[in-house]
Amino acid sequence: MAAVVRFDPELGTSFPSFAVPTITGELKRHLRDRTWDLKVPRSAKEASLKVARATEELELTLGRRPTAEELRDETGLDQAQVADARAASQAHSVGSIDVGDGLDHPAVAAEDPRFEVLIDLTSSRPVIQGLPPGSGSCSTCATARTSPRPRSPSGWA
Repeated sequence: MAAVVRFDPELGTSFPSFAVPTITGELKRHLRDRTWDLKVPRSAKEASLKVARATEELELTLGRRPTAEELRDETGLDQAQVADARAASQAHSVGSIDVGDGLDHPAVAAEDPRFEVLIDLTSSRPVIQGLPPGSGSCSTCATARTSPRPRSPSGWA
């Protein structure tokens, strides 16, 4: 639609020669800006693409995964930019902490039984605070009545 709106026949170009680059640019912009799971600066996205292309080319040439130094030489980016580009590429698609990744890395949130303890403490806090003083000798009850937040289960930082 942008190609139709922006086209000016008085400039002497044909519509297809104007529309094809315009539509291609709009598609690239959409894919660049709307398909990443996390907000990443445009420069980091572009550097990530540059490093990914260089990685593919060097893998074919070298027969192995290129080093950061080889990527630096190939892309013209400095060492920190190559590292940032590699990190940014991981933000394109992120997984859930509730699901394992299929590579022997279990789900984070679902695996730790201490989450259940924390949920129990948090959800029972209003009930415990409503009890009259002296109605229980449980240290958790006393803590829940007096502290502003529930205490962490042992072993949590």
